[in-house]
Amino acid sequence: MPEAQGDEFQGYIRQLKSPDVTVRSDAAHHLGRLQDERGVPALAEALQDSDEYVRKSAVAALRRIGGGEAGTALRAALTDRSEQVVLQAVNGLRDMRDKDAVEMLIRVLTRRERSLVNAATEALARIGPDAVKPLMTAFEDRALRRRIGNQVWKILVEMGARAADPLLEVLDHENQFVQL
Repeated sequence: MPEAQGDEFQGYIRQLKSPDVTVRSDAAHHLGRLQDERGVPALAEALQDSDEYVRKSAVAALRRIGGGEAGTALRAALTDRSEQVVLQAVNGLRDMRDKDAVEMLIRVLTRRERSLVNAATEALARIGPDAVKPLMTAFEDRALRRRIGNQVWKILVEMGARAADPLLEVLDHENQFVQL
């Protein structure tokens, strides 16, 4: 990395600690633009910022950077109290097809915000067959089954033939609701 870029990178890292919300948010945005994986730990820390706009900018930057560490941080952002932060995180995990996010995305299906439910549905459908078994296991819980049942069917229909083999594996399950 050229010296000027290294100085620029370090400047943005320092700016993430600024008392000014706009400076912190802009720093996160610029770190995403640089797409330097070294920025992921600082951006993950920014997910704890008190300001929603800073957290949303950090998630957007993590989406641009990508990779395993960024995926871990995006999974952590799924528990944020802000609908917009969670939506950005769900969309990032969807784009990454993050198989490690399946259980947490299933939990997002239980939220009341329609935009989050729709985004999690799309993300799980895009992740594909790796999501089928955890989705069917969720049917063991009666309360959860009632809350997410319709979404599970939408996900399976959207997956189409890709869901067939994993569905065949759960036919012998002792729970009739998991069997379909």
